[in-house]
Amino acid sequence: MPLFCLIVASSVPTIYAASVAVSIAHTIHWLFNGHVYVLVKKLGYAHTDKKRFTDYTVELSRRVSREPSIMAAAAFGSLSRGQLTEHSDMDVRVIRRSGAINGVRACFFTFLERGRALLGSFPLDIYTLDGLAGLKKLRPDEPPVVLYDPENILHGTDWLHSKCERTEPGIL
Repeated sequence: MPLFCLIVASSVPTIYAASVAVSIAHTIHWLFNGHVYVLVKKLGYAHTDKKRFTDYTVELSRRVSREPSIMAAAAFGSLSRGQLTEHSDMDVRVIRRSGAINGVRACFFTFLERGRALLGSFPLDIYTLDGLAGLKKLRPDEPPVVLYDPENILHGTDWLHSKCERTEPGIL
């Protein structure tokens, strides 16, 4: 029995340290991803007018077009459905080019853009996708508001079903 007590006693600091580390990491993630701002918006203390959405969309489109690791980017959500209100956020999906370096660059771009939005108190929900298949999870009544698409992979009337089924190299 003393051996059992010794093992439990020696593992308590490790379990405690792991719990604290997870709590701190989760809190930092929650803060950095703008969830505090979303909470403040939901409580009605922050508003984003349509002009600010338009301005941010234009600037984001310019920044995306200068990043060579990004194949396409589009906005979805309330902006796509035409239901934008002062309480809306901007839902953006960035589709990266294939390759490890492009993956790192595109994720770093998304990280910087999320930070820019957080510091500017802009409600941005942005994710990097490896291909078009990730768009299948979006609502079918949300056609993309294309921010950048020089290869026309997001264009077309049946874009969600026909494009997401493709398995061409560099797309999925």
